[in-house]
Amino acid sequence: MVAASLIGPLAGCSATQPQPSGPSRSEVTLESAGPWTDAFRAALDDGVSPFEERILADGSVTPEEVEAAHDRVRRCLADSGLGIDYDPDGGFELESLDGKYPDDFFERSDPILRSCEERADEYVTYLFAETRRNPERRDDAEITVPCLQAAGCGPGRGGLLRAAVACRLRRGHLPVRLDERRGAAVRTRPARPVADAVIRWPSGTLVGLGAMVVAAGTAAALVVTLPVDAPAALRTATPATTVRATERTDADERQVQLTLDTGAPRAVVTTQTGTVTSSACSTSSPLRSGDVIARIDGVPVIALATGVPLWRDLTLDDRGDDVRGLQSAIAASGVEIAVDGVLGKRTVRAVQRFLVERGALRTGFPDDLVPRAAFSWVPAAENTVRSCTAVVGATVGADAVLAELPAELRGARIESAPVDPVPGDRVLEVGSTAAAVDTDGVVSSPGTLAKLAALPEYAAAVASADGVPTLPATWSLARPRTVQVLPPTALFAVEGSRACVQPSAGGAVGVEVLGSELGQAFVRAIDGRPLDRVRAVPDRRRSCR
Repeated sequence: MVAASLIGPLAGCSATQPQPSGPSRSEVTLESAGPWTDAFRAALDDGVSPFEERILADGSVTPEEVEAAHDRVRRCLADSGLGIDYDPDGGFELESLDGKYPDDFFERSDPILRSCEERADEYVTYLFAETRRNPERRDDAEITVPCLQAAGCGPGRGGLLRAAVACRLRRGHLPVRLDERRGAAVRTRPARPVADAVIRWPSGTLVGLGAMVVAAGTAAALVVTLPVDAPAALRTATPATTVRATERTDADERQVQLTLDTGAPRAVVTTQTGTVTSSACSTSSPLRSGDVIARIDGVPVIALATGVPLWRDLTLDDRGDDVRGLQSAIAASGVEIAVDGVLGKRTVRAVQRFLVERGALRTGFPDDLVPRAAFSWVPAAENTVRSCTAVVGATVGADAVLAELPAELRGARIESAPVDPVPGDRVLEVGSTAAAVDTDGVVSSPGTLAKLAALPEYAAAVASADGVPTLPATWSLARPRTVQVLPPTALFAVEGSRACVQPSAGGAVGVEVLGSELGQAFVRAIDGRPLDRVRAVPDRRRSCR
């Protein structure tokens, strides 16, 4: 079977070229679809699956969501012994996983494919392709004629189809495709004859563009449009003339690199002596304050995060920062205890109860003493372990190292601040941890540095660094601002950060352009009044200046 694909030469015939999308989509209302709003609404009203409803509900489809839909279709088909290979230009090929292609392969596979698409991809790929190919929803001929003319694709003697194939060949694409297996695996939809060739059909209910072949003659332009199976709910859709300005919060998130000022690696040390009878240390899980890290002569050694390491055996009425740190750590574990920096009888009993709950013998401690050897100091409530050094069966002396932690983090600063940030207090986010940062991009708080040093991302950055280690982070506003969202097509007379929009009623209004993301413009009216509905394609002759 010979199959010709005309999608490729027309893929560039779009109102605007598609822009790469980010890893996530904005949480906005359906109105953000702009001229495609009614198409998204019609798809939702048609009763799509819950999976598709979640994707379409915000009026946009990202490449990651298309891939998620394709993945669901793949898994659904695999349950019936079928595989699918999606082409970048919107087509696909269906195959039998066991390599067998009976004469009725299409008759059997087509209902299965349609059923799988109804579960996950009835509209997703169609709307993704169309909103990027034609974001302003202009007439297809208006878009395609100039494109083929610019490519030098005239009708010639062979007709319009041959002209488009010739155009595809001149652009470096093969006009035909041969499959050396049984030809039944090349397409999944019944072939439709056009002139002398057969179109390898794109995803029937998904990619609605089909193939439009256009040639401009000396006197007039002749347009031939191949029939497509657009979703039924979308066949009567008409472009929206106005869109609602929706609100959202914007934190002006910027990706930055933190330069880390580190010291020497830190160690978890014990003052107990004897034989290591067990070790709970692991590099694959964090070491938390209150965990038993090892047992020496059967006695547990407990990791404890305190502001000041316990540097002495404590007796009744001892006072100091080490006592206060011990009380704070015990209280953090859920034990009710006063944090006053004085070792009283209640503190001693609370500490003894804390130790017994972790396997210590009640008879092992005097009633007026807290032994230093019961604890090993750690710098944070949760710590990443770089290496475990305690060897079960080995004899250890005083100050033996049970585990090594990543190097101490002494400071951190933004390597290169992004240009033109939105004014306001800012925070850094590394993993799940938020860190306060000053106006110079420096993190100096000891508590914040300790939190960053406890992250696995920090340990990985330090371990893999060849020179000064750096850490990726998100730099954003501590208090996000409220902006209004419009499609970029609604803006005109743009000069720097100022532009005009045309409300559905009244004259043009000046706005400040605050930013953009994934085909959405963030604006704020200069007069401070919120926008309601604006024209999706404004009359550009009506300036706001």
